Amino acid sequence: MSNLYIIYGKFFDFKTDSITIGGVQTYISNLIEVAAPIFGKVYVLQMGDNSSMKVINGAVIKQFDAETQKIFEIKVYNWISKNDNIDDCLVLFATDSVIFQKYRFKKSIAIQHGISWDIPKPDSKKSFKRILLSKTISAYKTICNLEKTEKVICVDYNFQNWFRSLTAKGTERLVVIPNFTEVAPHINKSPETIRIIFARRLFPYRGTRVFTEAIKKVVTEYPFVEVTIAGDGPDESWMRDQLKDLRQVSFTRYSSNESIQIHSDKHIAVVPTVGSEGTSLSLLEAMSAQCAVVCSDVGGMTNVVLDRYNGLIVKAGDAISLYEAIKKLIIDEELRKQIAENAYRTVINSFSREIWKEKWNNVLEHY
Repeated sequence: MSNLYIIYGKFFDFKTDSITIGGVQTYISNLIEVAAPIFGKVYVLQMGDNSSMKVINGAVIKQFDAETQKIFEIKVYNWISKNDNIDDCLVLFATDSVIFQKYRFKKSIAIQHGISWDIPKPDSKKSFKRILLSKTISAYKTICNLEKTEKVICVDYNFQNWFRSLTAKGTERLVVIPNFTEVAPHINKSPETIRIIFARRLFPYRGTRVFTEAIKKVVTEYPFVEVTIAGDGPDESWMRDQLKDLRQVSFTRYSSNESIQIHSDKHIAVVPTVGSEGTSLSLLEAMSAQCAVVCSDVGGMTNVVLDRYNGLIVKAGDAISLYEAIKKLIIDEELRKQIAENAYRTVINSFSREIWKEKWNNVLEHY
């Protein structure tokens, strides 16, 4: 059996003896479980400030003492060449940003997690032409990187369609495997107090500013509504300051394995991303927990939600539309319940972990 080598910047923290926090790290952990029965050994190779090795969850985590990506690539290539058949093993780049620039592998896969250069810059002092050039360069670099691998796994159809329209190439090398969530048990929620949740990293591009503007109007107009903001990030202090006088708003934090639980007593989940979004884990987890979701028309979220069927879609960055969508779900209990139930069925039928595993198995079994 051949071996699998997963390449990522930092998957495991040897100082704290734990997996680092992040969506890609969660993705890798689940991928190890899928790959372990198929390959002789599964390795995760990462950068660090020393050489370390540890076996965890059936995979060998090996850290290379490398200050730069270039040194990391040299050390990894030489190490694999010395310890394995370089033409027989499979190398999997956990994101397209870590694809090796100099070295090629006969068998290689890159995971593309969604378009990341679509964040608007309305307040930028740069001219339109300079912004357009900057975004075009980012897109061009992504295409060039992906040309260095044999196969590309895309987490949404948005990227595949963009690739097809821009490159004039076929998409034979591209395989779409949307992200997934665990399926929660069916939940009966009390309608007496409407609970709204914003659960994700608190970055402006994740919609913190537009959510704050909309939710101020919501809680002022509906005193029986409770709002939970769950997460951390650079915008946390700004949000706390903006919402400090609103007693209905509370802040908390949670770990990635608690996401469905933290949504379980909420009625409405808001995912108002401004840009850089694949098939959003936050969105899928909220749907699994039977929340009626409001999301923006960004990235892979439009591959998941059909407006007014299993969620409400609003224009990205539009606080007024966001407020009106949330208001609609507060007022219309029947619509709220219908959307939540359809969201739950969508997850079961299309975005469960079992479906994700089956699709990855179909890819990996050929190696």
